[in-house]
Amino acid sequence: MMRFATILGALLISFNMVAQVGQGTLKGRVTDFDTKDALPFASVVLFLNGNQVAGTNTDFDGKYTIKPVQPGTYEVLISFVGYQPKKVTGVKITANKIQFVNAELGAGVMMEEAEVVEYSVPLIDKDGGASGGTVSREDIDKLPGRSATSIAQTVAGASTAGTDGGVSIRGARTSSTWYYIDGIKVRGSSALPKSAIEEVQVVTGGIPANIGDATGGVINISLRNSSRTWFGGGEVITSGIPMGETAYGLDRFGYNLAEASASGPIAWRKDVQGRKSEPLLGLFLSGNYTYEADTRPTLDGVYRMKESVRESLLENPLRQNISSSGEVNGALFNADFLTADDFIRVPTRLNASRQSANLVAKLDVATNETTQLTFGATGAVQLNNEFDRGRSLMNWENNNQTSRLDWRGYVKFSQRFVDQEDEGSGGGLKNVFYSIMADYSQSYFKRQDISHGDDFFKYGHVGTFNVFQQNSYNYNEETGRYVHNGWQDTLVTFEESSFNPNLAAINEQFFSLFDNNSGGPSFGPGGGQFEPSPYSSLLEVQNGNALLNGQNPSSTYGLWSYVGAQGNSYNIFNDQQFRVSAAGSGDIGDHALQIGFEYEQRRDAFFNLSPVGLWTLARLTANSHIKEIDTSDSTVTNVGTDYYVTYDRLLGDNQFEFDANLRDALNADDRELINIDAIDPEFFSLDMFGADDLLNQGSNYVSYGGYDPYGNKTNNRPTIEDFFTETNDAGYNTRPIGAYEPIYIAGYIMDKFTFDDIIFNVGLRVDRFDANQPVLKDPYVVGQSYTAGDIRGELVNQLSGNNVIPDNIGDDFTVYTDALEDPSAIVGYRSGDTWYNAQGTEISDPDILAVNTAYPAPWLKPNDNATGDDPYELT
Repeated sequence: MMRFATILGALLISFNMVAQVGQGTLKGRVTDFDTKDALPFASVVLFLNGNQVAGTNTDFDGKYTIKPVQPGTYEVLISFVGYQPKKVTGVKITANKIQFVNAELGAGVMMEEAEVVEYSVPLIDKDGGASGGTVSREDIDKLPGRSATSIAQTVAGASTAGTDGGVSIRGARTSSTWYYIDGIKVRGSSALPKSAIEEVQVVTGGIPANIGDATGGVINISLRNSSRTWFGGGEVITSGIPMGETAYGLDRFGYNLAEASASGPIAWRKDVQGRKSEPLLGLFLSGNYTYEADTRPTLDGVYRMKESVRESLLENPLRQNISSSGEVNGALFNADFLTADDFIRVPTRLNASRQSANLVAKLDVATNETTQLTFGATGAVQLNNEFDRGRSLMNWENNNQTSRLDWRGYVKFSQRFVDQEDEGSGGGLKNVFYSIMADYSQSYFKRQDISHGDDFFKYGHVGTFNVFQQNSYNYNEETGRYVHNGWQDTLVTFEESSFNPNLAAINEQFFSLFDNNSGGPSFGPGGGQFEPSPYSSLLEVQNGNALLNGQNPSSTYGLWSYVGAQGNSYNIFNDQQFRVSAAGSGDIGDHALQIGFEYEQRRDAFFNLSPVGLWTLARLTANSHIKEIDTSDSTVTNVGTDYYVTYDRLLGDNQFEFDANLRDALNADDRELINIDAIDPEFFSLDMFGADDLLNQGSNYVSYGGYDPYGNKTNNRPTIEDFFTETNDAGYNTRPIGAYEPIYIAGYIMDKFTFDDIIFNVGLRVDRFDANQPVLKDPYVVGQSYTAGDIRGELVNQLSGNNVIPDNIGDDFTVYTDALEDPSAIVGYRSGDTWYNAQGTEISDPDILAVNTAYPAPWLKPNDNATGDDPYELT
């Protein structure tokens, strides 16, 4: 479980903490229209979608400040006793910037209706702030793009060219671009309905201290808020209705979208008469669904195999391989003889569709005039058939399928403190506010074969192979007997599988392509010399160009995936993020001070499997302990005048965990030979393999972290020691590997102030990143090794020869010898990354210390537990 309870408590004790990304400020001055004198204590009220969201009074100089303000388009109502009220509409508040609205009120009789004026954007933005740009709601509605990414690239310095959909800012890598959605740092997809986006701000340089240490740039997305009155809308867009391999409509790429949004109050406050006064709960909802038959249209389409050629290839995939001398040597794939006439051009990529749905929900709770509570959530789900250039020509039906689910939710509480009316324009503390936000995000991604999913043993299964086997003998001249020396396959028969019929068709033809199905006479008691045939063993079948379980056909021309070849990727990535952030700010004079803190913990887990090869691994790990003969126990038989010495199978101690589990499941004897290829794939499960079986001494079939070797998510935090020592009830190692769980903490202080209409923004930020995982104390040594100080005296005399430690070798230098086990001489020393030979002379290449091609080895301490915690330290 994430360790945040203590830290969260510490955060709540502190009043001022971290600033939320994406809030703005409204400032201005209210004066008399005729005299230009300041109007103190004038009322300034801010409205969003008809809801009163904030308000304040001017000071003795007629100045006012309202913050924090969510980005959006507001109405500002300014009033003063004895003056005509004025309402300024269309005031755009931008994230992390100050907007100025000054007003001149005319003296006269108070009127119920305020004078309404439209806000005009100033020619010069006084608060230039960080470099970049902001795209507001009005501009977003006019743009053809629908995603935040397409909107962001309209800002100078942001580009998607050559990035495969990501945004590069000023040439930096797309991974260096940070995304925020309503103050949440995004992990995973940033997809949103267009109708939910209020503003997109792109920061390309001069990143302020409250945002962070982004090395590229920042894209800050602000979502729309709820409104005072209900409204809603929807739209449907289509470029063509998909039908088969094409679409009918404006184009053949089949883009279809439906989107809707709604907002309004769901609960009201009531006055003393019981009438509705102000909204208590406001709701905003937005969602869309998109289907695209081809997400990346091409100018001239793509090639694919003609349907008639494909059917012919599935019916007759092979031909005999006949040499110039007429000798038959296995089979050849007919696909290797295809020409350009066998292919046609189609306008769209096949089996490359994408479906996606996005949802945004936001609930605003107006707890009172100075506090606000907001709940928000976004979700994005996507189902994609991955286009693969290698499969597009003949095997598009087997494109991998990817799915992902990204969701995030947050709760934010903010409070403003009302300034005292008797405060002057001096240096007192004003416009004090704070806000606290906690958010949680999760991104889940899976890649799998579209037909088999997580039925791992159906990947690569072509059928049932029945293997017939007999003893093999060697004639001993001295004893005049035939002596048993092993076992030999004599015949293989095949029954096709329904799981991969296109691949099974290859074997179906192969096993009827040649005349010899017998494998020749047997060799042993009552038999003669064995003659191999194309069907005499699995090896002969494989050499003849048929497929064994766990094999895909070779690529045609070394480029194009063969018809029916299965994908060999099963991947899961599960990333989680928990954050606590808060904001505290106050104005002293013209100085807007902020102090902040942020805590973030991530958990990145993954599981990768190559499932096709599991059949090969099963074949290798089964029966491995009974492949030898037991010469201590023999049986002598005779056939006529010939005598045969036959041995039983030797029961070895090198049994794999898979074999042990398989025999338990089959209730098979330890000496019984098991034919893996004759077992139904639905009988197997991945957890029959041991962790070491799947890791396969470095040629691994799986990789994982935060999951076990079988794809089950784990919540514990295993140590390095656990990886080397933890075992199951049968005594086999389980090899647990924990998820990557780094911790990020940041704090900052900043000051924003004006001087003669010049705005200064200065700040200091401190970031701390904790990888939260152990690393080797000495990157060159796994375990505990001797230093020069350890061996001075009697210990060095255990080695042969003259092993004098030079005077310039320090006590903390690591000692290197001529062998890892049973060393006989010191060959060198090391201090950090600096190497020395045995005479104490510094050298640049430690390879010269090699003795008889054996590299120098650290002198390890006896009985050292190389897997213990001592060699490691947290970083």
